[in-house]
Amino acid sequence: MIGYMRPIKGAFDKEQRKIYQAVYCGLCRILKSRYGATGTLALNYEIVDMLLMIDSICSDKSKWIKRSCSLSPFMWRNLAGLNEQRYFMAAEISMIIANFEIQDNVEDLNRVQDKILLAISDYKLRKMGNQGKDVYEILEKKYLEYMSKERMAQKVFCGFESVVNACGGIIGTIGRLLSEVSGIREISDIEKIFNLWGRWVYLVDAADDYVEDKKYDHFNPWTLKDTPPNWENYVYCLEKEAGTLINYLPVRRYGDLLKQLYVIQLPERRRRIFNKLYEQTWETI
Repeated sequence: MIGYMRPIKGAFDKEQRKIYQAVYCGLCRILKSRYGATGTLALNYEIVDMLLMIDSICSDKSKWIKRSCSLSPFMWRNLAGLNEQRYFMAAEISMIIANFEIQDNVEDLNRVQDKILLAISDYKLRKMGNQGKDVYEILEKKYLEYMSKERMAQKVFCGFESVVNACGGIIGTIGRLLSEVSGIREISDIEKIFNLWGRWVYLVDAADDYVEDKKYDHFNPWTLKDTPPNWENYVYCLEKEAGTLINYLPVRRYGDLLKQLYVIQLPERRRRIFNKLYEQTWETI
C-alpha cells in the first residue's frame, strides 16, 4: 500500500484529473479533520483507487463540495464524500494500514524514527470511534495472519501462494468493508478484485525491492519462486483476472478513468519495474 497504484503523471485527461483530484482531496480533508495534519500522511493512492471503484458502481454519485485545500488554504478544490460514510471508513482504514506499515518497519529495521512514528500512530488510533475500532480488529486479524505466514515462509514452513494470499486477504477485506458500508450488492466481486490488487501491489513492491532485500538478507516472497521472467507472468495473470472481473461490474460512472487506472497504467508500471529488475546484474538474482 505504498503508491504502486499512483497515477502516471500526464496520463489523465482534464475530466479524469478533476474526478481523481476530488476523491483524493476529499479523503485528505477527512483525514485532517479527524486526525490532524499528521493524519494526511496516511493518505495513499491505493485507498483512493478503491474509493473510485466503489463510487463508480454506487447508485448515488458522491457529492462534491468546493473548499480550501487541507495543506494549502489559499487553493480551492472540489472535495468528494465529505459527508459520506464510506469516505469516513476509508479514512479510518488509511490510518490503520499506515499503522501496520510502521509496525512492519519497526520489526524489520528497528529504527528510532519508526518507533517514534509508531507511538504517534498508536495515539491517533486511540482517538477512533467504535466503528474505527471494529474495523481495526477485523483488519488486525488479517494482518497478523499475513505476518504469521511471512515468518513461517522464512523458515520454509509454508510456500509462496500462502504468503501472497494472506496479503491479498487484507486488501480484499477492505473491499468488503467499503462495499458493505456503501450498500452495494456486488460485495463478493469487489472483495475478489481488491484481493487480486493487494497481491499485485505486494508482488510488484517485492520485485522493486528484490536486489536490496537480497543484499541485506531481508525476506522477499520472490525467493520462494523460480525465475524473474515467470515472476512477471504471474503478476500479469493477476492483472488479467482482475480485469475480467471488472468487466462484469455494473459501472455507472468513471468508466474511462477506471480503464486508464487499471487496464492501461497498472501494466505499464509493472513493465517498468520488471524491466528495471532485468537490467540488474543476474549475479544478484
